[in-house]
Amino acid sequence: METMTQKHIKQSNLLAVFRAVSEQPLISRQEIAAQTGISTMTVGKVVELFRRENLLQEGKNPTVRPGRKTGQISLRADDKKMLILDLSQYDFKFGVLKLDLNTEGEFQTVFCPPGGGYSETLSAAMKKARAHITHVKGELLGVGVVVPGVYDAGADRVINNRIPELEKVGLKALVAEHFPAATILVDEDVNHSARYVCHSVKDAEKIFYTYVGRGVGGAIFYNGKTFEGAHAYSGEIGQLHAADGRTVEEAVTTEHLKTLRPGKALETHIADTVEILAEAFRSLVWIIDPERILLETEYTAVAPDFVDRVKERFLAIARPERGEYLPDICGVQSGELAQRGAGLALIERYLQRFC
Repeated sequence: METMTQKHIKQSNLLAVFRAVSEQPLISRQEIAAQTGISTMTVGKVVELFRRENLLQEGKNPTVRPGRKTGQISLRADDKKMLILDLSQYDFKFGVLKLDLNTEGEFQTVFCPPGGGYSETLSAAMKKARAHITHVKGELLGVGVVVPGVYDAGADRVINNRIPELEKVGLKALVAEHFPAATILVDEDVNHSARYVCHSVKDAEKIFYTYVGRGVGGAIFYNGKTFEGAHAYSGEIGQLHAADGRTVEEAVTTEHLKTLRPGKALETHIADTVEILAEAFRSLVWIIDPERILLETEYTAVAPDFVDRVKERFLAIARPERGEYLPDICGVQSGELAQRGAGLALIERYLQRFC
């Protein structure tokens, strides 16, 4: 019987080969082995498996002598599809990702009327998404759902302050009504973003991912997976308390920016936000000791050097206690990261069937 360790290694190899091919459209088996550190023999076995499952294709390279398998490998991106439901804002979005995590067409937005009707609008959006997916070719790998807070799978409940109406919805059950045969994965937006971004980090395995926007959240990424803890609350840096008694999320949410114009008041708020985040990261490193902290934030729109300022202040207050044993803090360019992370989660689940 295959041990859990062997199973984990095999799953890691499958995902590593998949990511290598998805990140470089034309790549050889030898190049995959060099990039991933996996033996050429193992890479060959994974490539043959993926070819049988129509996940990738391998063309011949005419410059190489016969008998050597150094063809150019690429994904069959159009043969599989994933439906993504982004419920992280009141006005939710849905769209289709291909196997290479690029979108098939544009994501559509469903506007939720103010003052009620959230559940009804969400149900109507599911119907629109079901109709939409039928017009996109390819096998459906599943439905990935992005939510704005902790997802309690046992209670089928999203716990969050941003969209309280969502807490009343049995979300996975609702999605299953419209997609009864599909794999359905629900997770918090910051976990999905961390999953997508951290898998691309080659030189660190213990990473803390932070998002600072309207909401503030974090995710622990350890050896290729997000670590959720006993009750899925792991990484919730926004719930720590700042010196003034407010939570970090209350103190640094970008909602404050709506009432501040360029000038002294705005600069004071940015300086206070830098201090609060630096203090939160100083506490963090004593608990989880990450190799790197990744910071995605909308504050860079008003202060392009925001991440550098957080890093500088963090080092100033943490170095006297920790010396040089400190993580690097790097900025992350914002985008549809959570949506792609949801797609990657579905791909990971699909690849598990081969382990």
